[in-house]
Amino acid sequence: MAATTDLIAHGRLIFGIGVGGTRVRGDFRHWGGQNPAIREFEAYGVPLVAPVEGIAALAESCTIIRRMWTEASPFDFDGRFYQLKGAICEPKPRQRPHPPILIGGYGERTLRVIAEHADIWNIPGPPFLSVEDFRRKRAVLDEHCAAMGRDPGEITRSVQIFLSGDDPAATRALAAELIDAGVQQVILALQPPVRPAQWVADEVIEPLRAAVPTG
Repeated sequence: MAATTDLIAHGRLIFGIGVGGTRVRGDFRHWGGQNPAIREFEAYGVPLVAPVEGIAALAESCTIIRRMWTEASPFDFDGRFYQLKGAICEPKPRQRPHPPILIGGYGERTLRVIAEHADIWNIPGPPFLSVEDFRRKRAVLDEHCAAMGRDPGEITRSVQIFLSGDDPAATRALAAELIDAGVQQVILALQPPVRPAQWVADEVIEPLRAAVPTG
């Protein structure tokens, strides 16, 4: 499906993937105090696994996806979570060697998977993670890259921040602070009151471009 989407989109697909929901413990006050994955997974009858299993399955998935997109001959894969016989993807995606792989996550073990497989690393910004949290996680990712001999500069650092139509100045200030900390891509998630795309461009994106040096 992703390969076909890249063909239809004339090579513009960014393939996003992550661990997904797991039986993780944490502070879920932003979701009413409960792990939001519980309801979603129960609704579809999907087992909710422990984080260590979800991360291992993500690593296998990334390996399979990359091979499907780049290898010309059918291949077998005998993993812990996935077993394939004669797997092949035809037609291949338009982008070469493959569409950029965006992986979301910030846990220690997930960052290892990101260091190995991601072209883009994405995390949520405030109120979930602070600018200082990003700096710490970035350093951990750089360490993982160094350990496996990968240039950390190959991975684009991306953060999603929440944009309210009430205060574009605060959004601009936060985005500028994140960019100064090393963020290369800012994804704006619209929150009520939702404004038109032109308002977002005029009030947030263009002033930010003018204020923050690029290149």
